[in-house]
Amino acid sequence: MMRMSLDASSTCTGWSVFEDGKYVKSGYVDLHKDKDSEHRLYEMAKQITRLIAYYKPHKIILEDTYSSPNVSTLKTLANLAGAIKFYCYLHEIDVEMIYPSEWRKLLKIQEKGAKRDALKNKALVLCQEQLNMPMLEIDEAESVCINLAAAVRDGLFELKEVDGLLGD
Repeated sequence: MMRMSLDASSTCTGWSVFEDGKYVKSGYVDLHKDKDSEHRLYEMAKQITRLIAYYKPHKIILEDTYSSPNVSTLKTLANLAGAIKFYCYLHEIDVEMIYPSEWRKLLKIQEKGAKRDALKNKALVLCQEQLNMPMLEIDEAESVCINLAAAVRDGLFELKEVDGLLGD
């Protein structure tokens, strides 16, 4: 089964493709230089749906949005998720929403009270240690981790014990 995961944001969206729990490809759509938020949302949705059309995944795993003190950002993320979900609905692609805390817990990198930057760094290290990947852009690494977490949950990938990374 081909799965695509998305770490969607209003400026840079990471994506990854796994087939039967094995890494295939990943990348990111970086639109941070586009200062027009409406145009950026349109371009982000357009580029993501092109990726979905190209890879033809059976399932999309989309990081769920959580509350944010910035209402404008929350609305933009909700609109982007809605556009992606609508495209998937039209093309009969299953969509799964997963919270950051959920995929991090599956990968054993969730720590109570940990700062956001520390958790992001753990995602980068996890990609290197578990998949022998070079240093990735952070949004790309988190999309790989989202897909990897689903593979772990579904018994398609077993995490290797690595000193200092995985806890109980």
